[in-house]
Amino acid sequence: TGYFYDTFSNDLWKSVSIDSRNSKYTSDSKIEELIDTYGEDSDQVRVQVKGLFPRLTSESILNEMLINSTISNIEPKLVLNHQVSIGIDVGGGGTDPTTYAIRKGPKFLDIIKINTNSDEDIVRKTKEFVLKYNAGIVRYDKTGLGHFLHTKFNQVLPNNVDCLGINFGEGSPDTDCYNMRAWIYRRFRDWANAGGVIGNRQDIKIQILATETY
Repeated sequence: TGYFYDTFSNDLWKSVSIDSRNSKYTSDSKIEELIDTYGEDSDQVRVQVKGLFPRLTSESILNEMLINSTISNIEPKLVLNHQVSIGIDVGGGGTDPTTYAIRKGPKFLDIIKINTNSDEDIVRKTKEFVLKYNAGIVRYDKTGLGHFLHTKFNQVLPNNVDCLGINFGEGSPDTDCYNMRAWIYRRFRDWANAGGVIGNRQDIKIQILATETY
């Protein structure tokens, strides 16, 4: 995903893909080795031989096929014990907004981007959303800009709200992942496989597929 990827579907650009098998400067034996090892339609061959974008179907934790299953207007089944949770990607202001992901069980209720210019702005908007959605869980990125938010959250959020900062570089709680970032991606995959629904939000799909392979 990204600007370069978008140019291949934009009429303003003339795009060209070159298959390395049509070049006299490539190694036929290396190409044959890649195809034998990974398969003709694998992402490795698509990228290294055919000059095509990867499908990201097998190597990524979050692949396009899985994300497409969450892009739906179908209402998932909610149960009474599903708490509303709010995830916060802390922004630095200006062109870097703070993003709030609001979810109840298998359903995303909303994804909101807001320009926040101070910790006080972030805390105020968080309290507003907690009260509006009766949220019981708040998770925020404490890596970098969010490092000093915990005390401020504790001062203004209701006492029954479970508020915790997440450092993506910390170790994974489970042995199936290397770090916390990968653990979050895997748990998102589990949520999607269990019937989670984002709704018709193609912008969110693009952001998710831009994540790295872990």
